[in-house]
Amino acid sequence: MTYENIKRSICKRLGDPDLQVYRGLAGEYFVNAMCDLIAEDEYQEEDIPELFVDDIETSVFTDWEASFEMPNNTLKFIDAYLPTATLMTTDLTLKETTHANIQRLQLEPAFRPTKTECFWYRIGKNLKLVLSQDFEIDEEVPTQYDFVFAYVKNPEPENWTTSVDMINDLGYGRDFLYTCIKRAVGMLSGISPPEGNENASIN
Repeated sequence: MTYENIKRSICKRLGDPDLQVYRGLAGEYFVNAMCDLIAEDEYQEEDIPELFVDDIETSVFTDWEASFEMPNNTLKFIDAYLPTATLMTTDLTLKETTHANIQRLQLEPAFRPTKTECFWYRIGKNLKLVLSQDFEIDEEVPTQYDFVFAYVKNPEPENWTTSVDMINDLGYGRDFLYTCIKRAVGMLSGISPPEGNENASIN
């Protein structure tokens, strides 16, 4: 199933089998539908292998804190976790918290990370990591750990050429693509046809 097949399927369902009315909008609304479904968690990781990213990054801590800025093409952040090598060689444990809890650390010690804990939380595009003060920070030897940051990146339809099969070549789930098509048709059926194509019928 190519991107062109998908646009043709959308247009056909909208009563435009010759792609004379909705061709310019079909692809755009298909991508919008895909992004919406991902944002709503209406997908499985195996549905979108092209878009799922899990990068290992080395984070250097200064005054018990480190940060990671999510790439500009991030659609949805999934998780932060420790790679197997780090789990096997350190007692560090990673725990998610909130910025609100971090702001309470000074007044309420119960909210502070303890012993081998490392807290992580998000502020916009930035992911912050906070070590327990039980860790000894050596100013001359950087304290650093590897972390895995998993996220879904934005689709890049310009790479879906006519020779690329989105199922066989890119691994997209067939049912997921048909759900995107159905969502795109529903979105397009609620708008007026582009100017000059008012005679299109919705099937």
